[in-house]
Amino acid sequence: MPVSLPSMTISRPPRAAAAHSLVALLLMLRAATACAGQALPPLGANATQTSVSGLSSGAFMAVQLQVAYSKTVVGAGVVAGGPYYCAANNMLYTGICMGQVPFVPPNASLMAAAAKGFAKAKSIDSLSNLASRKVYVFSGTDDSIVRQQAVDATVQFFQGVGVPNTNLKYVNTLPAGHALITTHYGNDCAANAAPYISHCSVNSQGYDQAGDLLQHIYSPTRSIPRPRKPPGS
Repeated sequence: MPVSLPSMTISRPPRAAAAHSLVALLLMLRAATACAGQALPPLGANATQTSVSGLSSGAFMAVQLQVAYSKTVVGAGVVAGGPYYCAANNMLYTGICMGQVPFVPPNASLMAAAAKGFAKAKSIDSLSNLASRKVYVFSGTDDSIVRQQAVDATVQFFQGVGVPNTNLKYVNTLPAGHALITTHYGNDCAANAAPYISHCSVNSQGYDQAGDLLQHIYSPTRSIPRPRKPPGS
């Protein structure tokens, strides 16, 4: 005849359980301390001179940051990027935002209206800050990834939210592909391929895009930030 045994639960005394938990916590803290890296050395960066730049998805992000944090970010470099809030949280608009739908560019007026609404709700900084911000925008005529009609909309957006034309530089006549542009390094100018760095010339001179971008953002009213070298470098 089968015999049923009563179930038994074995538990630690409260003090033993607490001591066990304390030991485990101390071990975790010790491990975390061992993994913590050393503090980075100060680089002398001036936070009041912060700008943001990027290519492609980085350019889209640069636009978002410039608009959302216009009180802090003094300028932006947008290389092959579309306007603020272009997809409106809807992935179905990706093709439009990249200029891939013929004759259907992003609607810069709608994006500007959205930004004004966010600013009014205090979800982002006041757009009035943009009147003193400088924005560099670039689109190569051979870019097949983010086409010019999308980047044109970026320029129209910034005009619609108060960036003066004198503070807005649009370089859009180089026969460049989808890339950051250098004087001599990388792919041929028209390439749309990794590593998305290409060399192009303007009037037989290599085009220094990084230099042009930074000069526009920081000159003549600001000097280009040059952080001091870390100790031992």
